[in-house]
Amino acid sequence: MSVEKQIRNAWVLFSIVLAVTLIVEFFVPGKTPFESTQWWGFGAVFGFFSCFIMVVVAKVLGYVLKKPENYYTEHKDV
Repeated sequence: MSVEKQIRNAWVLFSIVLAVTLIVEFFVPGKTPFESTQWWGFGAVFGFFSCFIMVVVAKVLGYVLKKPENYYTEHKDV
């Protein structure tokens, strides 16, 4: 099995699991102390946006912490 086919199968599997999870939310009431967490699909939306924010923060940190390619050769104390 090729890598592309495995990746596609993983996407299909994850999509099915997400859809089943959202469907189950109709039948299993959540008991949480906050009203907002009882909205339908809250976990999926919250997870998506929190992952998106983590990716953006990681990209920004990558640009901030990046050093030039010759950083260590320029700063030798010899």
